[in-house]
Amino acid sequence: MKYFPIFLDLRDQPALVVGGGVIAARRCAAITEAGGRARVVAEALSQAFEDCRDFEHLARAFAPDDLDGARLVFAVTDDEALNERVSALARERGIPVNVADQRRLCSFIMPSIVNRSPVVVAVSSGGEAPILSRLLRAQLETRIPGRLGQLAAFTGGWRQRIKQAIPDAARRRRFWERVTDGPVGNYILAGQTDDARRLLEETLAAES
Repeated sequence: MKYFPIFLDLRDQPALVVGGGVIAARRCAAITEAGGRARVVAEALSQAFEDCRDFEHLARAFAPDDLDGARLVFAVTDDEALNERVSALARERGIPVNVADQRRLCSFIMPSIVNRSPVVVAVSSGGEAPILSRLLRAQLETRIPGRLGQLAAFTGGWRQRIKQAIPDAARRRRFWERVTDGPVGNYILAGQTDDARRLLEETLAAES
């Protein structure tokens, strides 16, 4: 395993994007979607940024001080020398850095993602075969239910109550397996939340 897989909590944390093109806009959108505070350094922004919200734009050339406080750094410019400089400065400070299409300059890489928030599936080939990663992601997109995230959020709202009602961990695990892979889960995936809630109440009462 060439890279250590990890999901980083970026909520309310600053992340720097150097560049104003289409890929930079994607990185900016990903940061803000994860709850981070995106700071974009670029003399001009492409139209792709029209879909980005709640980010800070510094309309000028990159300066080393732009790295101050950054939790993550993305260098996505057409200037290879600038990308190398940003990468080197970030590494000196111990800040994880990603440079688009320049794996040798990266301390982390971006996976292909299937987003069913709060469920997120990340696929990576370690930078060896990005096309393969995208193809696999496309296959997963068709197989993973669109409402899977709603199922995760629904069960998450019941975790504490069920933990109190079923203290035994092994028994509780079996209960959750029946819930998520049974009629309750099917109701959520079908968009019938009220029916799911009613059935879960009945199931928990019978279990207790």
